[in-house]
Amino acid sequence: MFCNKCGKQLPDDSQFCTFCGNNLMAGNNSVMSYTDGSVDSFNQARPVLSTENDRRSSIEELERSIKYFHQNLALYDEYDMLNLREIPKMVKKTRFKYAGIFIIMALWFLLSCFVLCTFGITGVAQVGIAHQQSIAPKLTLILLVVVLLGSIAATVLYIVLMLQANKAAKVQLQVLEQKADNIAEELAAYYRAYGYCVVGIEYSNPRILKRLYDMICAGRADTPKEAINTLIQDKHNAIMRYHAEQTSRNTKSAAIAAWFIAAELLL
Repeated sequence: MFCNKCGKQLPDDSQFCTFCGNNLMAGNNSVMSYTDGSVDSFNQARPVLSTENDRRSSIEELERSIKYFHQNLALYDEYDMLNLREIPKMVKKTRFKYAGIFIIMALWFLLSCFVLCTFGITGVAQVGIAHQQSIAPKLTLILLVVVLLGSIAATVLYIVLMLQANKAAKVQLQVLEQKADNIAEELAAYYRAYGYCVVGIEYSNPRILKRLYDMICAGRADTPKEAINTLIQDKHNAIMRYHAEQTSRNTKSAAIAAWFIAAELLL
């Protein structure tokens, strides 16, 4: 037998549908059954007409929604650009970059080693044995002090410039966030003015509505809710494929590196 509400196949002695909870004993017409088990009987038993009507009404409603929300497409694009590109970029600028300090310290260390190697060793031979205790050590010490003071000055200047840049970036970030909030309020008012919409405001972007419309027209879904679930599943599958490809590339790179190491050991 089949449930007349959801069309699912059930055991013959069922009293309630285990899929939708429909009471199969409520009336004579609440259960649909077939005897020959053919495809035609099965299609006749299922509520195909109800599904087709839902699909047709969903397409019509999405067409009206796309036509209405497309008038504000530029505002939707600006909102997406702020939240997906401009604001994340500005958030990165507000973070203090400690890498510059480490670079200055590394340069100071290299210059110090250069001074010691050049004037602390070869400088002794150039000024003569008699003066190695008086000239070379003093010259080396003076150069090391100059390098150290220059490194300290560069570090202080870098910190000051970074603090000023971070302060300016925070001000710009507040401006962008306020702009995004204003656009969100305007889009929310525009969404409420439409009245009843088959999707939530987070899916009211006409580009997203067009993708939902295409899914229903292609038969991948019957309702906007099913189309949204399909859209989310497609995004999840794309992410999983990307991670699988990255893992495959890393595995191949590791295998190639191991092959080269083994070849060098054998040679």
